[in-house]
Amino acid sequence: MVKKATPLAMLAAAMLSGICFAAEIPVKLPESPRAWELTAEKELKDYLQRSLKSSLIIDGKEIKNVVLQRDDTLPEESWFYFSKGDTLTIGGSGRGLLYGVYCFLENEVGIRWYSEDAELVPEYTGALQLPALDKKGKPVMIYRDIYRNNLKDDKGKFAARNRLNRRGDEPISVQYGGTYNYGKPYHCHTFSFYVPEKKYIKTNPEYFALVKGKRVGGLSTGQLCLSNPDLIGVILPQLRQNILKDREAAKKAGRAPYVLYDVSINDSTNYCRCEMCKKQSAEIGHSGIILNFINKIAGEIGKEFPDVKITTLAYWFCEDIPKTDIRPASNVIVKLCDTVTNHASAITSPENGIYLKRLQEWGKISNELFIWDYGIAYDGSVYPFPSEFDQGILAREYAKNNVRGIFWEHEYPESSDMHQLKVWLEAKFMENPDLDAEALIKDFCNGFYGAAGKHIFAARKALYNARKKNNGFVPWYTLAADFKFIDGACAKEMMAHFDAARQAVADDPELSARVRRASIGFDLLVAGRLVEMQKAFDVDVAALKERLEIAASAKDQPASCYKNSLKSVRAAKSKLVFIDNIKALPENAEYTGEGCFDLPLVSMINLAPGIVSIAAEPQAACNVAIKIDAAKNPKTYGMPFNAGIHNTINNQTLRDVTVKSVPTDGKYHWYSIPATKIHSGCYLYLTRSWRIRGRMISGGEEAKKMVVKLHMRFTGKLFGEATPDDAGTIWIDRITLVPAK
Repeated sequence: MVKKATPLAMLAAAMLSGICFAAEIPVKLPESPRAWELTAEKELKDYLQRSLKSSLIIDGKEIKNVVLQRDDTLPEESWFYFSKGDTLTIGGSGRGLLYGVYCFLENEVGIRWYSEDAELVPEYTGALQLPALDKKGKPVMIYRDIYRNNLKDDKGKFAARNRLNRRGDEPISVQYGGTYNYGKPYHCHTFSFYVPEKKYIKTNPEYFALVKGKRVGGLSTGQLCLSNPDLIGVILPQLRQNILKDREAAKKAGRAPYVLYDVSINDSTNYCRCEMCKKQSAEIGHSGIILNFINKIAGEIGKEFPDVKITTLAYWFCEDIPKTDIRPASNVIVKLCDTVTNHASAITSPENGIYLKRLQEWGKISNELFIWDYGIAYDGSVYPFPSEFDQGILAREYAKNNVRGIFWEHEYPESSDMHQLKVWLEAKFMENPDLDAEALIKDFCNGFYGAAGKHIFAARKALYNARKKNNGFVPWYTLAADFKFIDGACAKEMMAHFDAARQAVADDPELSARVRRASIGFDLLVAGRLVEMQKAFDVDVAALKERLEIAASAKDQPASCYKNSLKSVRAAKSKLVFIDNIKALPENAEYTGEGCFDLPLVSMINLAPGIVSIAAEPQAACNVAIKIDAAKNPKTYGMPFNAGIHNTINNQTLRDVTVKSVPTDGKYHWYSIPATKIHSGCYLYLTRSWRIRGRMISGGEEAKKMVVKLHMRFTGKLFGEATPDDAGTIWIDRITLVPAK
């Protein structure tokens, strides 16, 4: 019988004295063991000792010997384990031997490594009896990478235990099998490394993209002019030197040489508009221009280094395949980026047809394909969205369409929605796309949250059902408007499940902290829409505030996260001010008729936290307002005041309104942005800094022609008021969308 150990039970078991038969089983290592093979021995002994309090019996025979067997004739990362008589043999090729140990512990003993801070070690008081074993495997994806941040370095332990062979910018140490890595200079956006603007813009401006009559380079500001044949001669020698230097370093370190080298576009949409590039773009498409360029480089590299693969990005303006029959060379791997999907629904759903079509088309024309996907919804990353339930569908579509490697970008482990669950799933599905998503989610919830697990699962299922019912659309860059699918009915059901989860583990501090982290995004959403939610159910404001205060203190942050990871802390603090002071809009308030709606003030993204805040404001319609301490930076926040609507899809500003003077009476007045057709790709920006902004319509809604009304007052000396204790402040208490007549 498998007993899922609670933290207290595990501690008690560790304190017991007595014989552990499993710890006495000798483990035979390969001759001249490698660093990760020594780790395999240590991990196997450690977990068998902690889990088995009696013997290990396989096929009716007590195991008295374990052999770790190296077999480098197998494909890289292959693993196996089998029983014969009283001997258990575990082995593999390269780091596959270590994977074999982890797979045995996970599949047969029931051990789980859910996160850097949470593992499940079942305790067997009697003998663990298993049937005859003869299993083998190999991760389906050859490249399995999750990029995260704000984590203390564990040398790659968590990655190896879950069969990741890369972890973003942090290497996996050789003791955990090493990294399937890129050679220098970097794994993406390398145009700016090979052709830095600072070095060449004065001497060779023709190397860079022509944008609005000016040559522009730089990692985040420009691109290269790929119709310029001289660029091949600039990049190719540097790439060749990188390969040679890396191979020399690999030889000295006793490791395999890197085989992936990236040559790819910068992180910018400023592609070249010169006459030749425009002509080529019209004929073969942006991706055609890029592939022609990359194929020439790869052709030369392949002559000298036939094992090297050149990777390049299909990103933003070049995500579609070429218009003609241009194909990636056999030693070129395209890494397709997903910037268009609804991350809260399956890739096979109708709204994700564009990305699915791109995936299928790139898969057909490529020898092998890599993916750059996003496990996080930027800006709104803390809010809940149920991407986990469709992970299996996504993984199988990737495998079906020639994908051989995936890079998951998934930052903010301390605050992003269900981070530990989603990262664990990403790792599992890169290894085996045929796993059952719901079974994995239940496994995680029950193991990670203990008695609260079934309630956490139910809360997430309610979220999933509401997303489907209300056609929620969560893009890769989100704003609060994208979470309107979480209506009052959904919130009421989720709160009931979270309350039950909290009650189930009330006596366990660690599990209680995990439950609070699971609900923090939901709590922040309820707090930000408190008046609306109070109409749907009885919100326990005192309990909500207590949880937000704990979040604001960073007390619940996992031990593996750096304590300066304050994304959720800042969000919690702003919501505390909000829920302490918010009141319902007066019944006689203006612009409350049919089709009108107010954007929640806390939904606006604040990129200037030292100047902009949510504050109590007695004169405001709802008793709270956005407060801008304009006097701290009068050049940016003083007069004139600007507000407008920007379309992110084509990088075009649709409206820009300038307020040159304001009344000095200290009262609120309405200011208007004229009727504009607003869609989900549009956001409202406030002030000349553009550092306060918010999306007005979610991805699932149709475009609407609306007038934006801003209810504002300008106070203090900066704005002509003789107020001794106010140097200059802008107050915004309502942002209201009104249907255009």
